Amino acid sequence: MKLVNLQEAIKKAFQQRLPDMSDHIDIHPGRFSVEELTDMAIKAPALRFAILAMSKGKAVGTGEIDRDVKFAAFLITDDKKGLTRTEAALNIVEDIITFLPGQTFDLPEAEKGHIGGLFPIEEEAVGEAQNLHSKKLGRRNVSVWGIAWTQKIRFGENEFADSGILPSGLYVGQSPEIGEDHIDDYELITVGGE
Repeated sequence: MKLVNLQEAIKKAFQQRLPDMSDHIDIHPGRFSVEELTDMAIKAPALRFAILAMSKGKAVGTGEIDRDVKFAAFLITDDKKGLTRTEAALNIVEDIITFLPGQTFDLPEAEKGHIGGLFPIEEEAVGEAQNLHSKKLGRRNVSVWGIAWTQKIRFGENEFADSGILPSGLYVGQSPEIGEDHIDDYELITVGGE
């Protein structure tokens, strides 16, 4: 899984989901701040999203590593005729938090429960949606919300994918009698997937 490709897929998915603001949806380099809102002259409504962090990896036994990757979307709304910035923000936040569970962002390379290393977002992985209101933002007549989610991503290459070779048996050893010097101490658990 290439994170750059994932970012582009997320951007496209949000643009399709929120077509009225698609020209104002983009990738952001990190956490969003009030200062950036002032400096960047972002036209509301807008959505910026970023990769914020990755967990320590967990080996899966194929040469690949699973990591939980934390994302955040930052929503900026303003007052429109007949709709306050607060109402607009709440409507869009609700739409986003119901859209995210199960998402793989239409990445094409589907395989066995995950897509190109990208697992569907689990319901409980859609984290906090937080109103980031401040006096400064109030003076700018905008509402800003942050929406966080975590998605499991598998990195690396499956050592067995192209070879067609799977381990013929599973052996277990008990520490400290492990390693090449203790091969005869290992117990065969299964042969040929039986």
